[in-house]
Amino acid sequence: QPVLARQPRRDPRTHRRVTRARRTARNCSGPRDVATRRSIASLARRRPLGARTQLSQATAQPRAQFRRAHSSAAPCAPRAARAAHTARTAPRHRSRSSAAPLAQRTTAPPPRTTAAPPPRTAQPRAAPSSMKRFLPGGGGGQPAAPKQPRLADAAPGGGAPRTIVCWNVNGLKSRADSQRGPVQRFLAACGADAIFFSEVKLKAHCGSASHKKGDGQPRDRRKPQSGGKNDAERRKNESESAACKELLRGDGWYPPIYSLADIRYAGTALLLRRGGPVPSKIFFDLPSVAELGAAPRDGDTIAFGTRHEPDGRVILCEYDRLLLLHTYSPNNGSDGPAFARRAAWERRVRTFVGAVRAWGAKPLVYAGDLNVAPEDADLSHPAWFRAWNSNAPGKRFKGSKPPEVSRLEPEDEGQPGCTDREKTYFRELLADGGLFDAFRAKNSATDVEGPNFSWRGPPGKDGPPETGRYWNRGMRIDHALVASALTVDACELLGRGAEREGYMGSDHCPLRLVLGAAGSTPAAAAPGAAPPT
Repeated sequence: QPVLARQPRRDPRTHRRVTRARRTARNCSGPRDVATRRSIASLARRRPLGARTQLSQATAQPRAQFRRAHSSAAPCAPRAARAAHTARTAPRHRSRSSAAPLAQRTTAPPPRTTAAPPPRTAQPRAAPSSMKRFLPGGGGGQPAAPKQPRLADAAPGGGAPRTIVCWNVNGLKSRADSQRGPVQRFLAACGADAIFFSEVKLKAHCGSASHKKGDGQPRDRRKPQSGGKNDAERRKNESESAACKELLRGDGWYPPIYSLADIRYAGTALLLRRGGPVPSKIFFDLPSVAELGAAPRDGDTIAFGTRHEPDGRVILCEYDRLLLLHTYSPNNGSDGPAFARRAAWERRVRTFVGAVRAWGAKPLVYAGDLNVAPEDADLSHPAWFRAWNSNAPGKRFKGSKPPEVSRLEPEDEGQPGCTDREKTYFRELLADGGLFDAFRAKNSATDVEGPNFSWRGPPGKDGPPETGRYWNRGMRIDHALVASALTVDACELLGRGAEREGYMGSDHCPLRLVLGAAGSTPAAAAPGAAPPT
């Protein structure tokens, strides 16, 4: 078989020179045009040694002709020289037979008559493309987005909130990434005066580049972290903060109020409706009764507390006629240290609600993720939930010590949130605070598919949905507890079914509480009395 000749490699530099020489030869005239084009064509077909020298020789004559043509033009006629250059660089399709002689091409063109330009309407000047990223709306004359009014500028008053929503979002950044549209539509349509979010999982802002949990460094717990120790971490924090800000931005809401932890763990947030009731004080811990009831420091602006719970679990709003408390209670866990942490938390909350009841100046509304299902009716499968994390073989949770090392007390057996000890905590909380369970007072249904459970398990990851351990199982662990002195118009869970309709990507659905109309507050009920309806 014949041996195919290897094609020579084209040198990019030679290619550029050949292109330039072709352009020059095309725009010149003279007896050497044919020879020049032939030598240029030979350079284009092959790449011999000395191609740079041959190319220089092939283009020497056209260059000299171009210089002589320009030098022949009168020095006082620069416009004629420019016209000659324009004629030589005409498009390729123009034939030489129709081209004008050199003398005619170098004559000055006739003077142009200037007419008055037509009137123009004022147009917004578009910003350069390099500056658009610094302008609101991307530049291009777009109007800047209106700024959200600050809550600090609002005057306290407007009465007490009637519609209150609380929701465990299971990570605010996750909801911003996957469920922005549904969440924003819910915020616009829920009709709430105040919305509490728990488990936002945002890191509190720390000015030091190097920080970790429990390091004791000062933090702004009302502001998400924006900097970082390197560019990657800084971009991640700024992107996270911007996504959450955009998620909660709306014409009907003030900017969010945060109480955040050292790391992306727990944390709570509050949205207040513009034009709605505004609290006089906002605390981020459980204050003493002596700190309640006094006028704000500035007389006409909101007073914000400076103390925060370590994990950002508390937001307390003091209104003219009531106290509104939101907490994200810690999970009971599955071993001794976790049980002790939960017990200490419950003692503190019971002490606070008891002190507020004894104070008697303002009734209390307590809403949030309390992490307890107080009755069997609040569990979709009571026996199944109580069997987990028990002393039975193979029922201890992963990470717990073996039963022979750490045996559980009977009151601590069961899924966290379902143990007998936690149910006792809940009953004591109602009794000490003079509170009643608003949802159970208004709803008695317990069917699995109905809107009766605030937490539902996820589907299986590697197979059908039924392979998930908690698939189609639910607990009612988010609650609205109301002082017996108040009335309730409605209390409902806004999610239902095994498919978690209305959960908007979280494992919890929102809870909505509607208090009775202003002025319909009855007299205080005696301890243990039936809740008003």
